[in-house]
Amino acid sequence: MFRKLISIDFYKKALKQGVTLMLVPHSQNHVRKLYLNYSLIIFILAGCSSVVIFSLISTSSNKYFEKKMKIALDENASIQSKVETFKEAEKRLISYMNYLNDKGDAFYGSIWENDINIEQINKIEFKEDLQMKTGAIHEAINFLIEREKLYVKLPLGWPVKDAFITSVYGERVSPFGQTKELHSGYDFAAAPDTPIYATADGHVTFAGNLSTGYGNYLKIQHSFGFSTLYGHCSKILVKPDSKVNRGQLIALVGRSGTATGYHLHYEVRMKDIERLMGYEIFLNPLPFMQSDL
Repeated sequence: MFRKLISIDFYKKALKQGVTLMLVPHSQNHVRKLYLNYSLIIFILAGCSSVVIFSLISTSSNKYFEKKMKIALDENASIQSKVETFKEAEKRLISYMNYLNDKGDAFYGSIWENDINIEQINKIEFKEDLQMKTGAIHEAINFLIEREKLYVKLPLGWPVKDAFITSVYGERVSPFGQTKELHSGYDFAAAPDTPIYATADGHVTFAGNLSTGYGNYLKIQHSFGFSTLYGHCSKILVKPDSKVNRGQLIALVGRSGTATGYHLHYEVRMKDIERLMGYEIFLNPLPFMQSDL
């Protein structure tokens, strides 16, 4: 087998060769010839290809930048909307601050009943009067703070929601006979397994069943000698000696013990310090139920 080596001169000669285009007009008899070598044809094709590729790239770039521009415009519109919202909020805040400022001026005016000026402030009498009235205000504020601390620790509000009262605190005829008895709490009729909530912070001193009329019940000890009792439960959800918070779920409504229907028996008690330490007195839950945080 023989191999023919093709030299570089062969390719140069091939590129110099070309094609001849013959142009034959209708109005003339002679024929025009146009000679194009392969180098020129390749150059023209390369130029056309470059123009097409550039056009495609340019079109794609334009679409990309148009998409980016649309996103930027949308973000700008969103930012403008937020700026307008902040401006409106700023106006409302300034208006409210002015309102509070006017209220403050009226408050201080009502305390001292006269306009305050620099000359009055420099007077010794005014300073003494200011200290006296400021001290009274501080004492009043401290009293309110201490009262609030006491208030939040009291057993307040209803222990169940979506319930209605069927029996109140006081003397009544027993539902199991004709004898009169002291009903030591409030009865709340509710659907079976209705949630029962603690009415104040405290710790559980009892949770179970002692085969008494209360059935399944629990007792919570609160601050200042107060305690609450929750009777006739279907299920108790806290354990003895555990801590509970106001509004915490502690049990479910049932009809255990001596109960004629599904209800919660709720009591508020307080230690009687004038008697034995373990002795408690029953309190009417109504005043506690009428107040809530």
